[in-house]
Amino acid sequence: MSSRNDGTSEAAMGFALLAAFAFFFFMLIFALATFAAFVFTCLALLAWNEPLKLGKETLQPDEARRFVYGGLGGAVALPFFVLFCILLFGVPIREDAWVYIVIAGYDLGSIGLAMIEAAEAEEAKKAALLNPPPPPAPPAPEPKPARRTQNPFEYADWDDEDARQ
Repeated sequence: MSSRNDGTSEAAMGFALLAAFAFFFFMLIFALATFAAFVFTCLALLAWNEPLKLGKETLQPDEARRFVYGGLGGAVALPFFVLFCILLFGVPIREDAWVYIVIAGYDLGSIGLAMIEAAEAEEAKKAALLNPPPPPAPPAPEPKPARRTQNPFEYADWDDEDARQ
C-alpha cells in the first residue's frame, strides 16, 4: 500500500464519479428524447393528411411532415458525420453503436428542428410586438373639380374678320 498523501487517488475517484454521473445523465436525456420523438412521430403520422386537434393546439399536416422528414434527415446525416469523424480521426467505434447513432440522429433532426422553428416563431412574435407595423396612411383626399368662371380660351381662326362681318 502506498503511503503517499498527495491526493491523486481522491482526485481520480472524484473524476470517475463525475464521469459516471455525466454518463447516466446523458443516457437519461437520450432515453427521454427518444421517447418524446416516438410519441411525436406517432402524432405526426396521425396528422399526416388532415389536421389533428390536441387540446387548444392543432397539428397541421405540413408541420407533421416537416417533423418526420427532419428526423429522417437527421437519421441519415448523423451517421455520415460520425463516419467522417472516424475516417478523419481514426477513432474506432463499436458496431452495435450504429443503432444508437441513427436513433440520436432522428431525435436531433426531428426534435431539434422543431425546437429551432419554435424559437424562431417566438422571436418573430416578440419582434412583431416590439416593432408593430406602421398604421396605414390615410387615403388621399379626392381633388375637387376646378370651377370655371371664365370662358375657356379659344384660338383665333384665319378668317376671324370674315366671321365678324
